[in-house]
Amino acid sequence: MIFDWDKYRELAKDLWKSETEAARRTAISRVYYTVYHRAKIYLENEGFQFRQFESSHRQIWDEFKDKRRLETRATGFGQIATKPITLRKSRTLICSSKGLLN
Repeated sequence: MIFDWDKYRELAKDLWKSETEAARRTAISRVYYTVYHRAKIYLENEGFQFRQFESSHRQIWDEFKDKRRLETRATGFGQIATKPITLRKSRTLICSSKGLLN
């Protein structure tokens, strides 16, 4: 069964409404995994072969950062890789982003 990762985004929207720290941290995590899995699926569809014994997260990050393909601009994935920040540092950006939780 194929999971619809956009359901995580919908869950994040619902969690965000709670306004508790735990709910908001969980919402951010769900948005992160939505983006991660959508980027992974995108690369797989483009023929990218993931290397065993290496972090898939790092491979995805590096692929978008290194390639900076024109088509990644249309998907938004290229923007993620051009501004390398940690998940912790991105909380403020994610929380204030109208496109993700509003």
